[in-house]
Amino acid sequence: MGKKLWAFCLLGLGLLLPMAAVGSPRVGVARVTADDAPQIKAVANNVEQLLFFSMQSLGGYEVSRVGQFDALAADPMASDEFKRLDFVMFGQVQRQPDDSILMRVGVFSRADQMVVEMSSQQIYSVFDLFDAAEASVIEVLEGFSGEVIRFATLRFRNNGADDGYTVLINGDVYGTDIREAQVLAGSGTVQIRQRGEIVHSQDYQLEDGQGLAVEFVLNEPPPGVEDEEPQEAEPDEEEAAEGQQGRGGLEIVLSSAANIYGDMWTIGTGLGARWVLDNGLALGVAPSYQTVLFNDNLKMHVIGLQASAGYLFYLGDRFRLGPQLSLGGMYRMLEYTDVLVYTENAFGAMGELDALAEFNLAGPVWLGLHGGAHLQWRGILILGAQGGLQLGWRL
Repeated sequence: MGKKLWAFCLLGLGLLLPMAAVGSPRVGVARVTADDAPQIKAVANNVEQLLFFSMQSLGGYEVSRVGQFDALAADPMASDEFKRLDFVMFGQVQRQPDDSILMRVGVFSRADQMVVEMSSQQIYSVFDLFDAAEASVIEVLEGFSGEVIRFATLRFRNNGADDGYTVLINGDVYGTDIREAQVLAGSGTVQIRQRGEIVHSQDYQLEDGQGLAVEFVLNEPPPGVEDEEPQEAEPDEEEAAEGQQGRGGLEIVLSSAANIYGDMWTIGTGLGARWVLDNGLALGVAPSYQTVLFNDNLKMHVIGLQASAGYLFYLGDRFRLGPQLSLGGMYRMLEYTDVLVYTENAFGAMGELDALAEFNLAGPVWLGLHGGAHLQWRGILILGAQGGLQLGWRL
């Protein structure tokens, strides 16, 4: 009886071991594809890191990193790299022709031979990219795992020597010289490695939305020894925003304007400045000077000051449309030579054609041609409206 019992136990163990071996789904986190723009690459890296480290922290999965994955291929999991996997998590972050950014995050199942989870978002502002990345990852992970997914933040501060360091989360490399990392809410271990040596290790227990300051001290590097960590740090959210083709920030505006006021022509110049927000809103102020042309009976010089508000519609990275409204005032200096042909108190409309050169201090130069009209009375610009097309490029 005893021998039969032992034989039965061994048989049961032999059956359970293979079941345990296949009990943990094998999940590969693929390289998230992205455009070359710094902010696009940064958010793609963020998506990839969130997927990988979240799956690790969930437990119950055999998680590994794999290369680029094409879910639309005839047999997406045909290569040796994917044959051993049960699921592949993949993503894509790409700028669209309308200048929006399309973000897709999904899960492909070998058993179903199809995408079983997918999140797709279209983002119109670079400042929304990282929030959108987090939302997409949460949607996909919750659908895949059935767990409630929430994130916390680790913030890193070096109180020691100026040297490179690598951040490890639960033993895996998260990034190099980074200032913060998003991790799955819960428990884990963060380590700081300097030149192959762990100089700081810290366990954490974090709730949804909670932040933790990880302070560490780097040692002085040996004289004449270069940084051991040569990888280029991924741009953070702030740096990514600054890299969007210089669309936000201060612009210096040089203009040459031709105006038609009744039968009178004027030509002038202006030098102004305006602040462009990332969403396209532009607020500016510009002093200007004009003088009358093609009129023998009147010499007039006009000094003006205008405030403007407009909106810039970007057409890719090279063109933009710029409608705007303006208000202001002007002072006229008149010299009469024969017959008065201009009435100071007149109310009237003035057509305008402007050639513009705008220098964005964050990057590109824009050249453009604008047309518009002004309504004036007693030297006051009641309302002006302009609009036109600009071509931009980086110096």
